[in-house]
Amino acid sequence: KPLEYYQDLYTNFEGNIDLYFAKLNTETFVITNRIQYERELEINNYLTNEIQNASNINNKKKIINQKIESDKLVNTYKKNLVWATNLLKEKPEGIIIGTTLNIIYDNACYLVIEGFNQKFKSQNPNYLIKWKMINDYKNKNLKYINLNAVSGEFEKITKYSGLNEMKLGFNSLITEYIGEFELIISPLPYNLYKNLNKDKKGSIF
Repeated sequence: KPLEYYQDLYTNFEGNIDLYFAKLNTETFVITNRIQYERELEINNYLTNEIQNASNINNKKKIINQKIESDKLVNTYKKNLVWATNLLKEKPEGIIIGTTLNIIYDNACYLVIEGFNQKFKSQNPNYLIKWKMINDYKNKNLKYINLNAVSGEFEKITKYSGLNEMKLGFNSLITEYIGEFELIISPLPYNLYKNLNKDKKGSIF
């Protein structure tokens, strides 16, 4: 929906609407990535020594495989540290990486829309926001928090499976509503279209 839609919501529900933001502290981000990189570097150096001192061939192969995986992690963590350092230079005040808009109505919370910066998806900002929401709203004695929709497919892996896992991970209860109905106001064009497309796979209405 256009931005104006949410601006109208904010105006019309003034006093009963909450905006949550997940803000990344770029200074802490650098420190965390540096610790992660240095820790893996120590492991990598240790594995190098173990390879040199290994006398058993099978054991040596096992350590070499561990070293290969560690090499990949060292490279990844180094890139992350460079990224975090540049980010600190560009955004020393921090950066908003996720947000959620909620409406409080009839003693319940309704999550209207949420989003996050794809560059920071590994930081899971929406998880953090929901954790904060739950902690805030439980003190207000709300009846429930509606986390909005999930995918109706739970048997197969789809592009929405992650969405389901995230929301169900908060010990959520799913409520399934009745599907949509269509009122046919022009039977002739409708039936004509349906007959022309009856050989196509899947439902068309």
